[in-house]
Amino acid sequence: MLIKAFLIALLFSFFIYSEAFGVSFKLINTAFGLIALFFIIKSKTYELFWIGFFIAILWFYWIGLSFRYYDLYWMIPFVIIFIGVVYGLLFWIMGKISSFFSNFMQPFIK
Repeated sequence: MLIKAFLIALLFSFFIYSEAFGVSFKLINTAFGLIALFFIIKSKTYELFWIGFFIAILWFYWIGLSFRYYDLYWMIPFVIIFIGVVYGLLFWIMGKISSFFSNFMQPFIK
């Protein structure tokens, strides 16, 4: 489950890191983004926490790194993990809301 979530987060973050390394493939970036969205939509609610956690770490690690300018090196890992947990909870809550509405609408779809 953790490896799957990390791989989905890597797919979702591919365009950021390909641009950072100076290699831009618009077709591959789009394909990886769409594949990641497909896997996120197909994921179970409990997997969404870890997907959001890893996406947040890959996208927002720099917020924690900015604490080095204030000589707060000891806070860097705590801030990165905190941001990951917050985004993980956001993804999990969205999954719960989506699950609730899909279960609520199920009798009306038939």
